[in-house]
Amino acid sequence: MDRFIASETTSPELRHKLILSRQARHFADRRLGLAPGDAFTDYVALDHPWVVVSLVAVPEFSLQPHQWCYPILGCQAYRGYFHLEDAQREEQRFLTKGYDTFIGGVTAYSTLGWFDDPLHSGFTNLDNDPMVA
Repeated sequence: MDRFIASETTSPELRHKLILSRQARHFADRRLGLAPGDAFTDYVALDHPWVVVSLVAVPEFSLQPHQWCYPILGCQAYRGYFHLEDAQREEQRFLTKGYDTFIGGVTAYSTLGWFDDPLHSGFTNLDNDPMVA
C-alpha cells in the first residue's frame, strides 16, 4: 500500500482513502485492542468494481431460494463467482427451469482473520456517502 500512497500517479482521492485505511487499522489496534495482523496492508487494483459476483436463484412464486451445499461450510442461498460470465451461464440454467434469479456484485468481504485480506479497488471506489445511489 505504501507504494501506491507514494506514487505520483495515484489520484489524490485514492491516496486519501489508503491513508484513511491505515489510520483505521492504527485506531483498531491502539484504541480498540483489535489485532489487525497484516489485513488491509496490501492494495489491489481490480479490473472491475467487485471482487466476486453472487448468484441467487429462487423457484417462481417461492420464498425459499435454491441452496448450494459444500463440505465443511454447509449450505448457502447464494453462490459466488470470480467471473461474471460463469455466473451468467449458471443463471441461464436456472432461468430455463423457471427460476427467478439475481446476480449482484460483492464489493467487500472478509476471511475473518484466516488470511491477510487486501484492501482493493472494489472497496476504495465506493462512494464516501453511503446514502448516495
